Amino acid sequence: MAARDAAPLAGIPLAQRLSEALAHSQDVVYSYDAVTDRFDYLGGEFDALTGLRGEDFLGHCLERFLAQVHPRDRQSLSAAFSPSEPGENDGRRLWSLQYRLRKANGAFLWVSHGNTTVLAADGSPLYHSGSFRDITKRKLAEELPLDEDTLHGILEAAPFPITVTTPGEGEVLFANRSAYAFYGFDPETERIVLTPDLYVTPEARRAIVEQLRRDGSASAVDIEMRRLSGGTVWMSFAAQLIRFRGQPAIMSAQFDVTARKQAEEALRGMQDELGRRVRERTAELEVAKRALEQDIAARIRAEEEKRDLERQLRRSQVLEAVGQLAGGVAHDFNNLLGAILGCLHAASARVTDDGAEEEFSRIRTLCKRGGDLTRRLLEVARQFPGEPQAVDLSEVLRDLTPLLGYTVPRNIRIRTQVPEGLPRVLADRSVLTAALLNLIRNAHDAMPTGGTLSFAARRSTDSQGMERVLLEVCDTGTGIPSAIQERVFEPFFTTKPVGKGSGLGLAMVHAAMREWGGDVSVRPNPDGPGTVFQLTFSLGDRSHAEEPVDPATSGHPLVQDAILIVEDEDATARFEEDVLRARGYTTVRAASGLEAFELLSAAGRRYGLAVLDLLLPSLDGGTVHRLLKSCSPTTPVLFVTGRYDLAPELDPGAPVVRKPFSEDDLLEGVERALQRR
Repeated sequence: MAARDAAPLAGIPLAQRLSEALAHSQDVVYSYDAVTDRFDYLGGEFDALTGLRGEDFLGHCLERFLAQVHPRDRQSLSAAFSPSEPGENDGRRLWSLQYRLRKANGAFLWVSHGNTTVLAADGSPLYHSGSFRDITKRKLAEELPLDEDTLHGILEAAPFPITVTTPGEGEVLFANRSAYAFYGFDPETERIVLTPDLYVTPEARRAIVEQLRRDGSASAVDIEMRRLSGGTVWMSFAAQLIRFRGQPAIMSAQFDVTARKQAEEALRGMQDELGRRVRERTAELEVAKRALEQDIAARIRAEEEKRDLERQLRRSQVLEAVGQLAGGVAHDFNNLLGAILGCLHAASARVTDDGAEEEFSRIRTLCKRGGDLTRRLLEVARQFPGEPQAVDLSEVLRDLTPLLGYTVPRNIRIRTQVPEGLPRVLADRSVLTAALLNLIRNAHDAMPTGGTLSFAARRSTDSQGMERVLLEVCDTGTGIPSAIQERVFEPFFTTKPVGKGSGLGLAMVHAAMREWGGDVSVRPNPDGPGTVFQLTFSLGDRSHAEEPVDPATSGHPLVQDAILIVEDEDATARFEEDVLRARGYTTVRAASGLEAFELLSAAGRRYGLAVLDLLLPSLDGGTVHRLLKSCSPTTPVLFVTGRYDLAPELDPGAPVVRKPFSEDDLLEGVERALQRR
């Protein structure tokens, strides 16, 4: 049986078996080649014992190992490895030595070292083999040989409580004087008793006992204790399970850590307070951050509003410049047209050819178109928004329908939705018609392949609670890019090719609507492709409605006094004289403001009506008007002008005839002026 058991080991080299056996040894085993001065084996517990790595010494000289030896022990160990006496026992020399060996952490441990040195014939060492083990505990015990009396004296002298108690009930077997004093017992007359009720939390003592039974020791365990004198104290226990007088016992040293606990509690309170302040400060910073973000957002909005105001200011400046230019151009151009009509009137009175009358009619039409163009220019410049009246919007759309047949092709469908009982709006009928025709023309251009054009009106209420009327003109065309929507109402801005658009149409619509107390806006069609123009009207009241005067049917009042015509343009003045004289009026003409001043200053001269041009040489129309009112306050006035913005400032109630004007326009103005007497 033994032979069978040994058979599997036959193939394992003896060196391998010895190496495996030495690996489990509690001693450190080594082999050192003295000839080559190097360690070729270092095993056993070397790594665990020293914290160093044995492989770091293999293949190296003895000096590396000696460097780990305490300096006081290094010479004796070095001499042992280099014997000077011949060997014994057949060329071998045995020696043993105790010395201190440094560990990896810098501390020293005591080792007991046994060695066998194999010597050569001449007595020199060939190699060394041996082992060493840890004897630190034994050395310490040898260095401190305490008897019971000495140990008792040391424990009594300790400045902190030391007790020995039974593991079960905690009966005190020994207590030093510091324990008696600390817990409030008299060592001369009382036996110290550490009952469980002295522990604020008895479970803490039971936990220490369990730890001692499990590990044999416990350290730095903080327990709150009661004192006989009252109050509590925190004690830190360091305990060891020992045998005392032949029985198991617990020896513990107790240290007062109340101050440390109070400091820790104060530190926790400070940490809690610091945390609270940090949270409060964080909340304040968050509020400040939100306020800053709101301030930044407000500043951004303010900058945007500022840019909008700057754009509006530039736009107003452009409109003002256009208005100044348009006013001058309108006056001169309308004077020319008025002169042409005057000459035409004179020529038509002398020419009886029917063919010539047809040409004269065409010239009148062209002059009227020229006047309309000037009027549109002034409307854009906001110098003549038209004369607003209470207008029936449904009637305007109904009258516009016949014109659409000439303006809109058949591939565009027209839809109109105007409810019954829609209130009248404040507008100038002719200007509103022109504005709608302009929107229709733009819609037509946006739908070259056809589509739908819709008109929808309804009541509405604005943000101030004012009732309004909304008119939406919607097409299904190509739409307006968002990048230029803000510019479509600018004067002279157009996306049409050269010669296809003046850039005044939408600007005229915008100017007229603003002057009538309304507004106009543009947006994409919400139901599909296309554009929606929304016109917002103020409501018109009865005071704005006036019945037109028909000069052909109205009976003109008799005027005994002459009509004073103040006009510097000769052709226009002759036209006015011819028309008025043909109606039976007597006329007197002044070619300048100075002549009018002389005529009005003449004693005893009275005038039944003054037809006054506002832009005159020498003295302007305003001065002549004031002179007339001072000389003859009851004399009515009819203003004639190519500057549509001047007359209302002089006399808001006086009628105005805009150049160029026809015979009917002049007679209607005269009739209105005479009715104001």
